[in-house]
Amino acid sequence: MRTSDWFYAVLGLAFVVALGSRWLDVTVFGLLPALQATWMIVTGLLLVVGIVLTALRRWRGLVALVPAIVAAALIVGQSIASRPPTASLVSGGAARFAVVSANMKESRADVSDIAARAYLVNADVIILAETDKVAVAQLLSDPRMVGFKYQVAPVGDVIYGTALLSRHPLRSVSSSFGNELLHSFQQPSADVVTPGGVVRLQGVHVFPPVFEAATDWRRGLDLLAARANESKARGPFVMAGDFNASTAHPGFRNLADGFDEATALPKIGLANSWPVAAPFTRLDHILSSGMAVESSDTFSVRGSDHKGVWAIFQAPTSKTGR
Repeated sequence: MRTSDWFYAVLGLAFVVALGSRWLDVTVFGLLPALQATWMIVTGLLLVVGIVLTALRRWRGLVALVPAIVAAALIVGQSIASRPPTASLVSGGAARFAVVSANMKESRADVSDIAARAYLVNADVIILAETDKVAVAQLLSDPRMVGFKYQVAPVGDVIYGTALLSRHPLRSVSSSFGNELLHSFQQPSADVVTPGGVVRLQGVHVFPPVFEAATDWRRGLDLLAARANESKARGPFVMAGDFNASTAHPGFRNLADGFDEATALPKIGLANSWPVAAPFTRLDHILSSGMAVESSDTFSVRGSDHKGVWAIFQAPTSKTGR
């Protein structure tokens, strides 16, 4: 076996391992989740290598890449299949319901960017991660935030706090859950009492999969999945925030199963939210049940390392709340 053949074999194996890691539900002290999140980068490199080998007529090298190409095609196909239903699928009466979500990067984010987006999409609710009462007060002082009279306030240090803001009355369901985990952030939930009916809202900020916290990250996704499945049985449901996970992670795919991801509506890659300088993965999501997506996208938030996300839904109306 020639040296070049060994090189092609190792190269092909490296691509297969990197892309195939998507289906491994283990953490390895956070190393595997980090590798899984880079699938778009790996796929891009695979494309470049394939083009170079074709131009150089290195057919043996191309053959070695076939398993990796198949894996990449499966991943892209899976991403396309995750697109949510459109608003035309709502039957009967429907009410508009708009959501804005942002990670405030320990409250150094420019609140004017969030206020501007909330005003532009005429948001009904806003979910803020990594915030505190001071930052929330600064945001609410913006003239464009008139009407946001209700909130579930953030609790604790700024990095742990998550806030729910609403134009409609809120019935707090829980200030947080997952406190049995050593590593966790505040994740409040509340019922939003709109004129058209009640929408259950879940704020999300899952602890990142770093080193020894990776185990709690994975357990946190399972706890969130259990809570979400319980909540969606009550009627229209939205969970939004910083999941610190993407569709590349088995734990997130398990969580998202049975829900529509509004942030998957734009073309593949265009809804990536992190890191803001060169976003290669989508950690910030808006998942829903019992509603149809009308439109969705990301937006820039100066001072944060995440892009914000927003979505507009059509929610079925009901004369009685739950």
